[in-house]
Amino acid sequence: MNPIAQAKADRRSGVATESYVLLMLALFPVFTGRNGYVYLQLKKYLFFFAATGLWWLFLSINGILRLLHSRRIPPLTMPALCIAAFAVLAAASTVCSDYAVFFSTVVGKYDSLLTYLLYACILFGVSRYGADLQRCLWAFAASYTVCCAIALLQLCGWNALGFYPEGYTYHSAYVQETSPFLGPLGNIDVFSALHCMALPLFAGTVAFWEKKRRFLLLLPIGMGLTCQIAAGVASGLLALGLTALILPPVFLSERLAQNGAHPAWRWLRFGGVLLLALALGALYALPFRNGTLSEFHRVLHGELLDEFGSNRIRIWRESTFVLRRHLLLGIGPDTLRYYLDILFERYSEVLGETLRATVDNAHNAYLQLLLNFGLLGVIPLSVLMTETWYEIVTQLRDARTMRVLCLPMFCYLIQAFFNNATCIVAPLFLILWGLVLHEGGGAPALMKLGRGKENGTVS
Repeated sequence: MNPIAQAKADRRSGVATESYVLLMLALFPVFTGRNGYVYLQLKKYLFFFAATGLWWLFLSINGILRLLHSRRIPPLTMPALCIAAFAVLAAASTVCSDYAVFFSTVVGKYDSLLTYLLYACILFGVSRYGADLQRCLWAFAASYTVCCAIALLQLCGWNALGFYPEGYTYHSAYVQETSPFLGPLGNIDVFSALHCMALPLFAGTVAFWEKKRRFLLLLPIGMGLTCQIAAGVASGLLALGLTALILPPVFLSERLAQNGAHPAWRWLRFGGVLLLALALGALYALPFRNGTLSEFHRVLHGELLDEFGSNRIRIWRESTFVLRRHLLLGIGPDTLRYYLDILFERYSEVLGETLRATVDNAHNAYLQLLLNFGLLGVIPLSVLMTETWYEIVTQLRDARTMRVLCLPMFCYLIQAFFNNATCIVAPLFLILWGLVLHEGGGAPALMKLGRGKENGTVS
């Protein structure tokens, strides 16, 4: 294959990838199918499965034709090798599992090997071909604004688009008692994870972009903050707070250094850490009576009870016992329910009956990955994440685009410590991660946010 034909093949793959990314950013968050929240996660999963499968099928056919013509395998990058290694080890973990789950068969649980292989496809394809960041930004901003508009109407007591059963609203006692769903993403924890990507992304764009139209993003920022605060998801509020506390002093320090400020100003980059230390000191000293802050206060005083964090401490503790027995390859995806014997019961005065719930995930994305695939399966992802942050740090001073992209990535990774990744929001994070890898790798692209194509600056 001559160079022109190779370039055309790569361009076809690039156009297909950008089309897929725009589809996922613009339509996937707002898609609910028919009947509102009934089988919402199943409908989201089918959308994700169909879109990702068709896109990857096109890339595979195009890649095979390119290979047949050129008779030469393109050189694999370090991210590609890490992703391939993870896919192989994930398959090995599933094969070796006592309860091998290759395809999801349980309604509400779509965490099988197939799902993780599709995740790997997203990360590989987006990191290889990238997408136009301006188009991605506005597509995501549009869909996120719609999500927040629906959620705000629901918070005002309206059954927007009939997502709830007739006669119910978000504030209905039955909804709050059984399943507090809000917006087109459903569960408020999942919606919170989306906030942790969207709000830092838009705030960073407002701060670092130079186009006047960036101020349009203040609308979704205000709407999103209102939804996040009203829902009161502690993990999301914590992640957003830490992101706002730690990263801005770093950026300000770099800006001052670029403008020739005295070297002493570089210590400003640790200002967020200092503020965090002061906040922890206040938490240690002030005796909060109840709620999340009270739990933090008691933890700082050495009191760690199983019921803290909505019983997450107990779940984490018993999950680590399972991990110790399956340290190398884990237990395989979507199998934790077979290993944990945790049953929560409480009497609901609203419903007049006893509610029972079992545990089928670790409520910690990192612990869940370790449980699923063991140390061997997590090593490639750890190497790739380390490489990602190395690229971010080394380009932070000169590439405004990287400053914008690192904010939502940092925030999402914090909230992931308290939540499990689901097929509703994980694909969006993997698209973000792939874009960061593409920007950091310097692959040829259509890609930068504006005029600074050589150094990644934002115009």
